Amino acid sequence: LASYLASHTLQMPTFPCHECSMTFNNMVLLKRHALSGTCEGHQKSLDESRKLLNREEYKFDFFNKGRPGSIEPGAWKTSGIDGGHHSPGGLGSLGVFFLNLKHDDGVIVFKEGTGQTPCDYFCSLLFFKMGVSCPQMRILSPQEHKDLLMTLKDVLFTAVGAADNLQEQRAQNAGGILMTFQPGFTLKDPRSSEMLRSPAGHVLLEDIGRIVALDMFVNNFDRSPFIWDHEGNANNLMFSIDCDNVHAIDNTTAAVNDSDGGGKLVVCQSYLKSNVCFAAAPFLVLPSPNTSPNTSSNTFCSISCASNFCAFCFVLVIYFLPFFSHPPPIARNFSVHR
Repeated sequence: LASYLASHTLQMPTFPCHECSMTFNNMVLLKRHALSGTCEGHQKSLDESRKLLNREEYKFDFFNKGRPGSIEPGAWKTSGIDGGHHSPGGLGSLGVFFLNLKHDDGVIVFKEGTGQTPCDYFCSLLFFKMGVSCPQMRILSPQEHKDLLMTLKDVLFTAVGAADNLQEQRAQNAGGILMTFQPGFTLKDPRSSEMLRSPAGHVLLEDIGRIVALDMFVNNFDRSPFIWDHEGNANNLMFSIDCDNVHAIDNTTAAVNDSDGGGKLVVCQSYLKSNVCFAAAPFLVLPSPNTSPNTSSNTFCSISCASNFCAFCFVLVIYFLPFFSHPPPIARNFSVHR
């Protein structure tokens, strides 16, 4: 027995330090070693953490001084990225990253890929086809996405740590898109009321009417409150300073869900009825000519009278119905990490 025990001595477990080659008999000794400051590898990690915390903030007025930059392949690599700004999104949104290119080459927008990205890309093509001003999109290849995230690791942002989550594995696998930057202000800005009163106000209202009609067609409920039971999101309508038109931001589509169990046909019929009732309303009850677009309700009332929604939606249905039978390749091929 003694001979057997001598030849089969039990080995006690050891705990290695991940920053150097030393090992310890227990976790207490390993923790003391890590906090002692004698481990060169651990001290290097602490210095890097302090360096990240002490980074400077990037100084640039994106929304007043920024101008659109090119999202063509290789453009951002050629220019280089001078700094960035992270704009947090709403509930369930990851937000977007505004990237200011060097040499005054403009601003581009980066957005992480999600399960909604194919819908966003499809609506970008659809809105552009119908003459609505909206951000153009380009889906990044896996290699370009990897290169961009590596570049952003050393880029200063307007808030320290704003892009640190892009270095996580989830972000690495998510993919991403580049979008054109659109300077201007949203419908919530007081300047929008002035523009709607200007000589070009009727053109702006027609632009908004076109956007609303498309939103109704694709069931994009995150903008206007007309046929949906909410107050709307006025930040998704932008006015440009240098030209008289309205831009549609955050365009997407959503399925008409059968949440009440009434059947898909009944739900679709109800949704179409809501569209038709809203489209017919301006021709049944017209507002007073003295209505001033000071408030959101008056503004939206004017908008509803700006376009012949019935005819417009009819053209949309006839022209784009084939898309739903044969979705574009990007909607089938774009892969995202969910």
